[in-house]
Amino acid sequence: MKRIYNLFSVGLIALAINSASAQCPTPTLVTATPSVICAGATTSINATASGASINWFTVPVGGVAIGSSASAANFAISPTTTTTYYAESFASASSTYTFTNAGAIGSVGPTASQITAAYLTTNLNGSVTVVAGIQQFTIPATGNYSIEARGAQGGGSAGGKGASIRGTFSLTAGQVLKILVGQQGLTTIPATSGGGGAFVVIGTTPLIVAGGGGSSTLLSSTCDGTTTANGQVAYGGWPTVGLQTYLPGTAGNGGNGSGGGGGGGGGGGFLTNGTASDPAFGYAFLNGGAGGTGLVGGGFGGGGGARDNVGSWWGGGAGGGYSGGAGACGTPGNPERAGGGGSFNSGTSQINTAGVNLGNGSVIITYLGGVACTSVSRTSVTVTVNAKPTVSVTSGAICSGGSYTLSPSGANTYTYSGGSAVVSPTANTNYSVTGTSSLGCVSSNTAVATVTVNALPTITANSGTICSGSSFTISGSGASSYTYSSGSVVSPTATATYTVTGTSTLGCVGSTVSSVTVSASPLVSATSSSSLICVGGNAILTASSSATTYTWNTGATTMSVSVSPTVTSTYTVSSIGTNGCVGNGNVTVNVSPCTGINEAVSNSISVYPSPTSGIVNINLTSELSKNSSLEVYDALGKLVVKHVLTSELNSINIFNLDNGIYTFKVLYNINTIKIGKLIKQ
Repeated sequence: MKRIYNLFSVGLIALAINSASAQCPTPTLVTATPSVICAGATTSINATASGASINWFTVPVGGVAIGSSASAANFAISPTTTTTYYAESFASASSTYTFTNAGAIGSVGPTASQITAAYLTTNLNGSVTVVAGIQQFTIPATGNYSIEARGAQGGGSAGGKGASIRGTFSLTAGQVLKILVGQQGLTTIPATSGGGGAFVVIGTTPLIVAGGGGSSTLLSSTCDGTTTANGQVAYGGWPTVGLQTYLPGTAGNGGNGSGGGGGGGGGGGFLTNGTASDPAFGYAFLNGGAGGTGLVGGGFGGGGGARDNVGSWWGGGAGGGYSGGAGACGTPGNPERAGGGGSFNSGTSQINTAGVNLGNGSVIITYLGGVACTSVSRTSVTVTVNAKPTVSVTSGAICSGGSYTLSPSGANTYTYSGGSAVVSPTANTNYSVTGTSSLGCVSSNTAVATVTVNALPTITANSGTICSGSSFTISGSGASSYTYSSGSVVSPTATATYTVTGTSTLGCVGSTVSSVTVSASPLVSATSSSSLICVGGNAILTASSSATTYTWNTGATTMSVSVSPTVTSTYTVSSIGTNGCVGNGNVTVNVSPCTGINEAVSNSISVYPSPTSGIVNINLTSELSKNSSLEVYDALGKLVVKHVLTSELNSINIFNLDNGIYTFKVLYNINTIKIGKLIKQ
């Protein structure tokens, strides 16, 4: 006789949905964020394909995938050039489903009428795909699938291990598998519970059910979840305990165990319209109800059994449903055994193992034909990669105190380590420059400019003292070439300073100042008693000076000296002042050969008055008045007056001449016939 066990668990368990598409759809919402990057940056591409995963390619057809991502998950890439990526969806050959907790431990499940209204009519018709705790897998391709269900381990520190049932099934694309995975039994003082089972069904028809493990206390192998290869329910000893206290599939709470033992788990497994002796397959999954007195409550695939209130251990009932967990084991000396979890497997090539799984249950579905499906076409997205600029900058040299302008190239804008393109280092310094292109990409390199600082030359120049009227030669040193503000030879009339600028071989400029002190020379003048004499005549030269010493170029050292030049001569007298400066004075004595002068004739010519204030009278004979002239010379021998004499008595006005001693000559034809002196006063 077949037995149906309600599912018993420690609490309400909810499981997540993990499904694959019957056909692999063409990926949609294919994006790159951001779609424009700079070389070396990372971006993310993303595509959506319901029920499938994404393979990424760089070619529209064929090629080798560069990687995979889940649907709607980001895939990081770092292209070096502008690249178009192609998303192709695929369904994996193997999917694993595990327990997820979607409810509170020990909560009471819905009533049969609630289940009928909420689950039976909607979920089984496919209009609602999500039920708490139920996961769905849509067959992506027609073919053979290996399905393995592993029941959960029993509660406590050493709970019985769940059974493993595996079979091969021929399934059609589009069929929907409903999957329920049980939780490991929990330990709650004063009781423990059996492990939950694992289910796989199509519609309302179970394909495979794995029993849960027993609860802990004096664990023996009979407490493990058991299996039968032919799909029959298997259970351990004392099966009547718990069976008497509940009807299979009842959604209510479990009753108390007979004789004080642990009661059966609350309703679980499938909702069924059958009886205890002849159950039908259920139509929907149920939440297990609470356990009886002294029990931990049921749940999805829950196990039954625990101890009573006085501490005596009794074997609890087997878990409810097709994969209920075992009840509690016995006590020392009285090792009563509760049944292991039930099992069912309608597949071929069965490999069923009792007591093998630890922890929560699981379901593994493997397509035996390889990859289930790929999308017919690929969807593209382009990532534009802008190149990073390469920046260069020239190095240079400055003179100390100067500035240097960095002139980089290769980018649109630049950032300088010194904060500005214009730098004024005091010592040799390196400056880093990065650039940003017009597209916002930062340079791939950092350019470095070295600015060398050259010292200014130290310039020196001579200074000195000169006498007025003298010159001074300025000489600079400390550089390669020099510039003088007034030339290198200067003749200042008063003390003056001059700037000397020197340039080094490196082009650096320094400067200094040369000072020239001017000492006054004595003022010296010289006069002659006669500015014009005849050969053989003499003249008295007289010097005048602010100093007290005199030296004539004749060698004389007196203030006055008598000279008798034979030709017109200039005489110089020097005078040395107390500061050592020399003053000079000059006087010229004109000498006439006085050739052809007729003394008798000369005596017949009179020139008067002398001194005169301006009018000079000249008396001539009638013969001389016909072709004579008068010439007057100053003390330097310069001709200052020339007058033609036209009568015997001539009056000449020399009022415009300066006061002084002048020499005159009277000439007849071209011969000098008289020489004399005039004093203008």
